[in-house]
Amino acid sequence: MTSQPLPGATTSGRAEETTPSRARAGTAVPRFFRSRRAAGGLFVLLLIALSAVAAPLLAPTGPLEMNPRIRLVPPLQTSAVGSFHLFGTDHVGRDLFSRVLYGGRISVSVALTAILLGGSFGVVVGLLAGYYGRGLDAVAMRLADLQLAIPTILLAIAIVAVVGRDLVVLSVILAISTWIIFARTVRGTTLALRESAFVEAARAAGAGDGRIIVRHILRNTWTPIIVLASQQVALMIILESSLSFIGAGAPATSPSWGSIVADGRDYVLSGNWWLTTFPGLAIAVSVLAINFFGDGLRDVLDPRLRI
Repeated sequence: MTSQPLPGATTSGRAEETTPSRARAGTAVPRFFRSRRAAGGLFVLLLIALSAVAAPLLAPTGPLEMNPRIRLVPPLQTSAVGSFHLFGTDHVGRDLFSRVLYGGRISVSVALTAILLGGSFGVVVGLLAGYYGRGLDAVAMRLADLQLAIPTILLAIAIVAVVGRDLVVLSVILAISTWIIFARTVRGTTLALRESAFVEAARAAGAGDGRIIVRHILRNTWTPIIVLASQQVALMIILESSLSFIGAGAPATSPSWGSIVADGRDYVLSGNWWLTTFPGLAIAVSVLAINFFGDGLRDVLDPRLRI
């Protein structure tokens, strides 16, 4: 007589492992889109991304192209030379719609680069500090405490005063300001996972530290990393705009949303409200959409919120 498998049992350990993950992947997308805020945030983010990529096609003029004959034209108006300006023009005759489109390319790309650099470094530091602990953990956390004692704005001003304004320098400054939160988050998760049963089993089976960290611990920390990265992008956009507003961010030849607001602040009191309104709305809408998208990811990926 041949034995029959029990009901619900699988005939392959591989199938037993992959079936739950496929089921989770299959239900994650519908669960995400059931949230109107999350779906709306994703839609706005895609719209912003497409606008930034297609800026050369959508912008009527270049972001630095000046024409004093059409300075301070209000929104939705046609200038004296017959050109239409959706967002109006600034004090030197530059089309504001073009500058906002190109500014999105700068602000978003700098924020994403900073998250990639700072997040990668922070994840590595958090994994090593949490897994090995002791001296390495103490040094990493004291270094984080030391950096937290220095305001990011002051650090940025000091670095820009030495090396000058540059997009690469700006990305590095933002990366320096964000690696700490990634390191501390991953460190806390690693401290909890390194004593878990599956890690002890892998260690008993002869797996080395590198394999355990990459195959067992890192794979179980992706959820907080992804959620944290989505939320930190919004913070990086605000920080980049703040630095550009005070003159310590993007150079004048690479207009960002913050520098556009700074250029128009002296003319707002004269009734030219559009000079700061449209770039300010671009910052606000982008940050709000990213936060909605990040909340949706958290709700989908965090198993504690599925109860």
